Amino acid sequence: MSPSSSFTSPEASSSSSSTKSRDPHASVDAPAPVSESLGEGSVSVETQIWGLVDDSFVLELVHGTYVPKDPSAHTSGARRRADNVAEARCETSPGTFKWLRKHPRFVLPADAVVFANRDFRAHYVLDGGFSVYTEAVRAGLCFPFHPFVIFLLLELGVAPSQLAPNAWRVIVGFLSLYYSAGVPPTSRLFLYLFSIKPFGDWFYFAARNGRHILGRLPSSLHGWKRNFVFVYSSSGWPFPTKWSAVDVRSKAFGSPRLTSSELYDLKCLKEVEPPNLIDISDELFQLIKEGTQGCQPRSRIFYSVLGFLS
Repeated sequence: MSPSSSFTSPEASSSSSSTKSRDPHASVDAPAPVSESLGEGSVSVETQIWGLVDDSFVLELVHGTYVPKDPSAHTSGARRRADNVAEARCETSPGTFKWLRKHPRFVLPADAVVFANRDFRAHYVLDGGFSVYTEAVRAGLCFPFHPFVIFLLLELGVAPSQLAPNAWRVIVGFLSLYYSAGVPPTSRLFLYLFSIKPFGDWFYFAARNGRHILGRLPSSLHGWKRNFVFVYSSSGWPFPTKWSAVDVRSKAFGSPRLTSSELYDLKCLKEVEPPNLIDISDELFQLIKEGTQGCQPRSRIFYSVLGFLS
């Protein structure tokens, strides 16, 4: 039997399957489209893929428990269907797929497989995988994830793609400020400075009143909801990968009362010049990398996560 990779979309019939012969254990050198038939009543789609695959490689995406919101009017006063995650199908181009593969900050585990298919939606559930918006990578999402990012996702209870691209810019800005000030970042300080806000099916971070420490962010990003890939690893991930409903009014996301040592850290932070978060430089990521290596972990959990990522 020829080796094959099977992709089953929730949009297709549950009894359908799709296969295409491939060389066993071959690493895909280019995002060449693979024609996939999704069964009766569906259309032929193209799947882009890179990674190590063989005849045992089968990926099945399901809807999961997350219920997408109705299309909203929160952008430009217009009611656009693409504001709903269920309507924003994957339109990642071969050029973008190739750009992502060559990105210096998109360093994946050896067993990782990355793929895109126009019948997929970002909130679909994949065991051992999750979706990543390409605009989020431009905004600062890096692999492997920084330990602080993992803690924040765990505390918020959200998957990476539930955060809008500018939310990743806020995270990068926060990390760079703290390492410039010579203090380790914590989720308590982050929640003291920022609140989590809903943006349709997604979330962003807004500076709390009187606590603005970052500069300007891009005011308008177009087309990002339809440009994403799925990243799969058989070893799993140390953060949430399934979309979930989050009550941003929860007391858990409120502003904490800072301790004396945290107030001192905040004072040091305010003395640092805010970074440029519109055109993020490589130097900013280098600062974060060096800061991560230089700061002493504050907990055994932090150390274990750092070891997981090394």
